[in-house]
Amino acid sequence: MSDEVLQFVPFSSAIDTGFWYQLTKKKLDIFKLDDAAVKINGFYSTNSSLALPPICNIDYSAFDDDIQIPPGSVPLKGLLMNTNTVEDFKIRDKKALLQSVGQKIWEAITSGAALENPLLLQAFPALNYPDSIICKGSKKFCEYFTSDQISQFLESYDALLPSDKSLFLVFKDNEGCSVFDLKNIKL
Repeated sequence: MSDEVLQFVPFSSAIDTGFWYQLTKKKLDIFKLDDAAVKINGFYSTNSSLALPPICNIDYSAFDDDIQIPPGSVPLKGLLMNTNTVEDFKIRDKKALLQSVGQKIWEAITSGAALENPLLLQAFPALNYPDSIICKGSKKFCEYFTSDQISQFLESYDALLPSDKSLFLVFKDNEGCSVFDLKNIKL
């Protein structure tokens, strides 16, 4: 018999920027001040390198019912709790939140439900305070530009070299809208 002990390694988290974009969009357009828990999806991947920990990924598709899981990855199901104020976030009982998730996992084990649906064993909580104050007063692109200006913007943007399309300047005045690459701007 071997003296080696099986050890479990905690996950590292990788929250994709696309997730934050989708969350902001949903918070402003759908959730608003509703702080009810929302189902989200993610996946974890183990790495073939022993030096790297398993990674829990939550990306832009987290709010979709069916997400595409990369090969070699395992799906995760979670609950996202949004708070509306930083005070609510601070006073939320994080220990009780973890205990409630643990209790649901334990119930899935003891009831046998986990045998039918093993994903019940991989639940995770996510507590969030989205500071959307910075979004107040922001406008959508189509609210700031007229349809003619959008056409001018697209035409100017399409004329940029591919290497200049990641950073550029937009000028809007009474005559229209133009996009310029940074190297041709005279300050």
